[in-house]
Amino acid sequence: MALGRITRVQNTNRKFGSHSEYLITKVQADYSSSAEEYLLFTDHELDVGVARGSLNPEDHSGYGVGILTVVENKNRHFGSRDTYYAVNLLPEDHGDTAHYLFTVEDLEKARVRAERNPEDIEANKTSWFADLFD
Repeated sequence: MALGRITRVQNTNRKFGSHSEYLITKVQADYSSSAEEYLLFTDHELDVGVARGSLNPEDHSGYGVGILTVVENKNRHFGSRDTYYAVNLLPEDHGDTAHYLFTVEDLEKARVRAERNPEDIEANKTSWFADLFD
């Protein structure tokens, strides 16, 4: 899986009340020794992230696709966060790169979901050789 590419995957070991499919992406955090990680989002979570990104163009990260970075909320409104996690991702329809802003809670949900669904992550990982080129 290419860094920053969003791909729709089936929830292969679906539990009662869980989603039938997720959106998987691989990101590389620039703040923690550039570690790569896989995240599983719902459609709604990505919709919220991209809406937040489009409402806050001044907070665009300026990094390459798939690079997760912490950004300051430059035009902060009452009740909004001081910082967000910014990442540019390629949508599943292969359109233009979109800018996403996530809260720490958004990322924690995606991480926990990835931990609870390792079969969905493993089924979509690329080989170590392909991983060298993203």
